[in-house]
Amino acid sequence: GRVLPDGGFKRPRLYLFPDHEPARVFCTSGTTGEGRGRAAYSARGLELMRTSILRNAQRSIVHDLEKPVIVRLVPSEQDAPEMVMAYGMQQIAEAFGDPELSACAVSPSGFDFARLRRGLDAASAGGQPAVLIGGSFAFVNLCDRLEAEGRSWRLPAGSRVVDAGGFKTRSRHVDVDTLR
Repeated sequence: GRVLPDGGFKRPRLYLFPDHEPARVFCTSGTTGEGRGRAAYSARGLELMRTSILRNAQRSIVHDLEKPVIVRLVPSEQDAPEMVMAYGMQQIAEAFGDPELSACAVSPSGFDFARLRRGLDAASAGGQPAVLIGGSFAFVNLCDRLEAEGRSWRLPAGSRVVDAGGFKTRSRHVDVDTLR
């Protein structure tokens, strides 16, 4: 097959099936200065992406966990329907996470620390592993807030943090070792 550089998704209207309407369109954030790119998916393309996300998550994130508490540091898919990261992380949480305790810790008004606390408190109290997944900048904000509050958790064995992406053009950059 052919490889398409990621720059192709920053151009308008990349779509390989002009005779069918896209089933879903995701947009880039526009933070690279090239405007908001769009990536349109056919129904089969969307299912292929979903399958790829879930297989990779099963292999790399939750392979040895049974229904962990998955706390997503992104908006929900409902709140951010054009954000591919929100879509992918919601697919992971619905397929593998504890349906009662897994949640988004970002709402339209910002971080929802009460929701984050509920999930991590429940995981800690019940000995259930937790998976925190989000973009790098979300983790920086989270760490700043927790440090300011003097708050931390001792999460159960098997818990993990999944950093899903870089800082782009954010005003503050933290190197990977410092973030860890």
